[in-house]
Amino acid sequence: MNLYFQSGEVLMAIHPALTAHYRKLLDLPAPWRITDIALNVAEKRVDITIEWPEGKRVSCPVCGKRCGMKDHREERVWRHLHTMNFATFLHCRTPRSECREHGAKTIAVPWGESNSRWTLLFEIFAVEVLQEVSVLSKAAHILRISWDEAQAIRKRAVKRGLKRRETAGIEHLGIDEKSFGKKVRFITVLSDLDDGRVLEVAPKKSTESAKKVMEVIPKEERETVRHTRYLFLKRPENWSDEQKKQYRDIKREYGATKFAQSRIGRAWTIKEAFRHFWTYVQPVWARKFFDRGCGGTSGRPIAGCNRSSRLPECSRTISTAS
Repeated sequence: MNLYFQSGEVLMAIHPALTAHYRKLLDLPAPWRITDIALNVAEKRVDITIEWPEGKRVSCPVCGKRCGMKDHREERVWRHLHTMNFATFLHCRTPRSECREHGAKTIAVPWGESNSRWTLLFEIFAVEVLQEVSVLSKAAHILRISWDEAQAIRKRAVKRGLKRRETAGIEHLGIDEKSFGKKVRFITVLSDLDDGRVLEVAPKKSTESAKKVMEVIPKEERETVRHTRYLFLKRPENWSDEQKKQYRDIKREYGATKFAQSRIGRAWTIKEAFRHFWTYVQPVWARKFFDRGCGGTSGRPIAGCNRSSRLPECSRTISTAS
């Protein structure tokens, strides 16, 4: 292999073993090929040029059909992971397909997403750094990029996460208000309480913000739990036909066992069991009712239901009555 030095830059006559080495590092599929590798020792930088061979058919990025290549776009540059502590950049004039149905379209490249200045591997590493470093400027310093570039990578990661967001199977939702910043600005946060996931965020704290974050939940799922407050406060024998249907729909949607084990299901069971308390004539039997744990239905604690704070008062009332 012949090496030529020019102003701190090493120009290499590409050796097949070297191109095979970088092909493996980049996981570059055929027929993409490496045509140039430039090493700048002074700037600690490696520039790799990749191209699609002339005459090779391409795939339309819209329909996926094989078609001819129309032309190439202007050269683009992607930031890649470091090579031996040298900043690495990929250069390519991306081909455009000539699809009969969709016309000229820029084909997808295997190392990065469209309209991105970084390879996928670099973005994955950058997101991991951003998750571990709370200060954006410090994360940008570690990655050797600007603050604006780090912010752009974070926004792209959030956008990808929102595309993969799923709301099916969520049992417990939480809406909370968070303050941040010196000026005490507020945001409204919708979370999956079981998995610890943030589902949506809206600015300010208001009814409108709460409605905004709830829009990520499909309408049919929101309707399932809407207006259930008075349903569970009323006695079953006083339910209207519409409320009976609503109760059946909820049990069918979540499953009878899952509903019975949920917080609202357990709370409703205790509420129904407590109705028996008012049938006691003798205070001693009423006191035993409490000793059994409100009818023996409080095996699992319910968040926000502090039974112990009311029992002493009830016991004193029963004792006074006896």
